[in-house]
Amino acid sequence: MSNLTETLNSWASAWFDWSASNLASTAAVLAVAALIWLPLRRHVSPSFGYWLFMLVMIKPMIPTQISLPADWLPFAPAPGQAPAVDGAVAGPIVPEGAATPTPANGPISWKAYLGCAWLLVVAALSARLFWAQRGARRWAGRSTPLGRRQPEVDDLAATLGLRGRVAIYSHPDLKMPVVCGLLRPRLIVPVDFFDLLPREQRRWVLLHELAHLKRGDLWALALQRLVGIAQFFNPSVWIASRTVDRLREYACDDLAIVQSDTRRDECGEGFVRVVESASLSQPPAGAVRLALFEHRSESKRRLARILDSRRRLEAGIGPVGMASIALLGIVLLPGLHAEGDQDATTASLRYTESAQPAARHPDAPHSPKPAPAPKPPADKLHQLNLGMACSRCHSAAPEPPAPKPPTPRGPKPKPAPKPPADQLHQLNLGMACSRCHASSPAPHDVATVPLHDPAGGSVRLPH
Repeated sequence: MSNLTETLNSWASAWFDWSASNLASTAAVLAVAALIWLPLRRHVSPSFGYWLFMLVMIKPMIPTQISLPADWLPFAPAPGQAPAVDGAVAGPIVPEGAATPTPANGPISWKAYLGCAWLLVVAALSARLFWAQRGARRWAGRSTPLGRRQPEVDDLAATLGLRGRVAIYSHPDLKMPVVCGLLRPRLIVPVDFFDLLPREQRRWVLLHELAHLKRGDLWALALQRLVGIAQFFNPSVWIASRTVDRLREYACDDLAIVQSDTRRDECGEGFVRVVESASLSQPPAGAVRLALFEHRSESKRRLARILDSRRRLEAGIGPVGMASIALLGIVLLPGLHAEGDQDATTASLRYTESAQPAARHPDAPHSPKPAPAPKPPADKLHQLNLGMACSRCHSAAPEPPAPKPPTPRGPKPKPAPKPPADQLHQLNLGMACSRCHASSPAPHDVATVPLHDPAGGSVRLPH
């Protein structure tokens, strides 16, 4: 049970760090995208804004750290230089692979409860998306192929440069054209669609739906659904997803106008007729499918854009816009750091963790204090105190041998007579001997000390 609690707390801590990092990073990317889009929205195509705000949806799927050579990032810390960590105290850096003290198992943390709640919400939203997709497949299974209208759809697909065949179907409960199917896309229209709209208006509506397939909007919508489930708590993802939905429809409107060669008033009239005939009998909500419009609140704005003849039409994003989006993605999406910074950060964390004492369980026994180091014996202490040879006890301290002095040239001087052993003992030491407790005379008294020669007479030592 303790291992399960420790594993749960560890996972919850990692999940919390990931969630907090995504909240901050997506907010930063959204702010940058808004600062770029707002002053340029009247001068660039909606496709540019569409991919600009899609960076916010892609950000949670990118690893938070990507290593690059240190020479590429001169602003990054030098390899091996651990960044400062607030609250770090002195302590040894634990080497790689060394055992670190494991703290005692505690209760389930609040992060673990929060992580479990996140899992429950994600499971519920995923089940909702699964059932919506399953209902959409059953709903699409009741549609009828329109073989006699297939050549017209094939010509429009060729106009857009759409690869592959898009089958056209009709559905009795549908009042608005939709496209669905990630692997096998199909275009579903109302039963009376070809009788309701004239050819020019019908051409614009069908080109709008086929433009979604040309741009890969179904796959982008699936990505939005998945990211929205995992980041349901992230307001930046909500705002970006709603903006992407609106700009997607704007881009398809412009592409259909350019490719249909139809007057704008005809396109606007066809849009109004489809909106008026639309009903609540639509595919299940939440499914990955795209209709001519999703929200009636956007209909007036889209109609004004379609009829605005002063606005310049952009059929796509263009190479310059795509290069700009790619450059922004390289800068904004990954968290770049120089090679070696991760190791330095890890070492710094190990330094901090090892410096702080591990929490002790209340029932754990107290660890015994370390035994003091034993004192050296008296003989060894005698040598350590002297630091030299004692001529009385004949014991020598471990001292490195002194270098031999250079031999002087010329006649050798006559050696001085040796004093008695007792006097020589004191003279050699020049200090107190801790064993014999004898002290040598002061240096200025050495010359006046009479020494008796065994042959008779006295000898005085030279200064």
